Amino acid sequence: MTYVVSQSLASTSDALVLNTVNGYALSAAITGTDSGATLIIEGSTDGTNWTTLNTITTAGTYSVAYGLNTLVRARLSVAGSASFLVKLSLSLVAPSVAIQGQVSDVSVTPTVTAGAYTAGNEVGGLLHFSNVFGAAFSGTLTDILVTSKSVQTTGYVLYLFSQNPSHTTWTDKSAPSINAADLPYLLGAYTLGAANSGLGTETTNQSNNVNSAIFSVNQDLYGVLTAVATPTYTSTSDVTVSLRVKQN
Repeated sequence: MTYVVSQSLASTSDALVLNTVNGYALSAAITGTDSGATLIIEGSTDGTNWTTLNTITTAGTYSVAYGLNTLVRARLSVAGSASFLVKLSLSLVAPSVAIQGQVSDVSVTPTVTAGAYTAGNEVGGLLHFSNVFGAAFSGTLTDILVTSKSVQTTGYVLYLFSQNPSHTTWTDKSAPSINAADLPYLLGAYTLGAANSGLGTETTNQSNNVNSAIFSVNQDLYGVLTAVATPTYTSTSDVTVSLRVKQN
């Protein structure tokens, strides 16, 4: 079995990241003409510190020895006159034993604006969900819950990303405008259920039994929550977003 990811790289802010857990052989296929460009293949065990594995200046297919690195990325260190299309192909080890993963519940309470929002606005800007996954950096998203300490009637859409969509500026109480370089990191858009204020002075929006296979470049996920209607929050800590994930 082979897992393949690909992306066109044209500027030094572009990078393609692959999780190498459960893999045993990796190749990088570079196509296109990008005169003057330098592409480097890097490895990391923590997603922060990177070591150069290959330095590439021309198109071709290259074998990548990544050792104990659990993450590999292709990155332009020098931009050229055009772009390279990079395809990373990881040969996977077939699992011989099925292991039931543990469940993680992770919540984020972003700083929101105490006041009225416009439909489509981001709620809390970029959300960082820490320690969602175990060592495999993957799992199944089972449930999403958004709670508010005030009564609201809006629905929500939660966008989840496999790594920090840092090419885009994410701002609370504004309309999102994603940079195309962050689109490869988008795992999905998840629509939450209708607002429920059955307990009185609060609101819950929930989506159960999502059963979406998701992954990351490390143990974390990132998200952006948008309001479907026009909520008016009463405090800067009004909203909490929670994920439940069954880890691989």
